[in-house]
Amino acid sequence: MNSPRSLHGQINPAFTLIELLVVIVIIGILAALGIPALNRARRSSQEAAGLSNLRQIALATQGYLNDHENKFPRADSGNSKVYFYTELNAYLKQLPGVGTTDDSISKVFQDPAAAVKKGVNHFTMNANIGNYYYVSNNTQPTPLIFDKPSEVVTFFDGAQVYDGNVESYGWGVDGGTLNGLTMGNAGAWFGAANLEKTVAKGPNEDKNNTKGNIRWRNKNNTAAKFAFLDGHVAMLTPDQVKRRYFMLP
Repeated sequence: MNSPRSLHGQINPAFTLIELLVVIVIIGILAALGIPALNRARRSSQEAAGLSNLRQIALATQGYLNDHENKFPRADSGNSKVYFYTELNAYLKQLPGVGTTDDSISKVFQDPAAAVKKGVNHFTMNANIGNYYYVSNNTQPTPLIFDKPSEVVTFFDGAQVYDGNVESYGWGVDGGTLNGLTMGNAGAWFGAANLEKTVAKGPNEDKNNTKGNIRWRNKNNTAAKFAFLDGHVAMLTPDQVKRRYFMLP
C-alpha cells in the first residue's frame, strides 16, 4: 500500500487510524498500571502520617503525665465537654483546623487514613486506663503500676460514627469483655492461657453501633495503628494484638 503523499510528493506524517488506536491502547495500559501504584503510594503516605499523629499523641501523654502527678487524662469526663483529646490538645502544636468541626482541636487527632474525614478525633483510648478505672475507683491509674509498658496499649484506631468522631474510650474491644478486668480477674474469667490469645476483630466498619471497637482501616482493612505506654507506635494485624495488652495489672 502506498504511503499518503502531499501535493508536493512528500510523505504525509499524519497518524493512520491503526497507529492512533495503538497509541490509545498503550496509554490505557500505562494508566492501568500507574493508577494502582499511585493509590498504594497514597495509602502508604496516609498510614505513615497517621502513625506520626499517633506518636505525637503518645508524646503529649508523657507531657501530661509529667504535669499531673503521673495520672493519665480521662478519656471522657462524663459531661461531654472534657475528653482525652481536649486535655492533651495543649501539648500539641496547633495546626489550621480546615475541615474539622472544631478548629480549636489540633489536627493531630485526625487520621488521614480514616474513611470518614469529618470529626475532630479519630483515635480512641484504652477503656481500662482512661475510663473504667476512674469510674470504679474514683481515681486514675499511674504508669508506675505496669511492669511492661511496651506491652500496654494506650490509644488505637477507633470505629467512627456518622459525624466522624470515635468513642473516646475503646469499650468495644474483644466484644467489651476486657473492660474492668485486671490480669488477675481476667485470668479467672478467661483462663490465664487465654490472656495470650488475640482479641476478637469485631465489626470493622464505621457506624453508630460499632463505637468503641478497633477499626482495622489500614493495609486494605487488615491492620490498625496502636500507641503503647512506653511511647512507641506500631501497625498491627488482629493476630498480633493480645488481650493482655488492654489489662490493668
